[in-house]
Amino acid sequence: MDGVGATSRDGTLLRLDVLQVKVIDQDRLPRDIEGKEFHKRRFYVEFKIGGTKKKTKDCSGKGQLAWIEAVPL
Repeated sequence: MDGVGATSRDGTLLRLDVLQVKVIDQDRLPRDIEGKEFHKRRFYVEFKIGGTKKKTKDCSGKGQLAWIEAVPL
């Protein structure tokens, strides 16, 4: 996989370079992901940890970034 997919509320698919997504911290989402701003949108990040998928709101540890997707308001 060469990028991370992010889907906005209006269904627009955004592509982010995995190398640009370095800091995955729930406190920094959704407004600051390596200079990319997603104003007034809610995002969660899904991680793969030990074969188990977890979202940022449930994840306190570090894991491999799987993808980013918009959460409906």
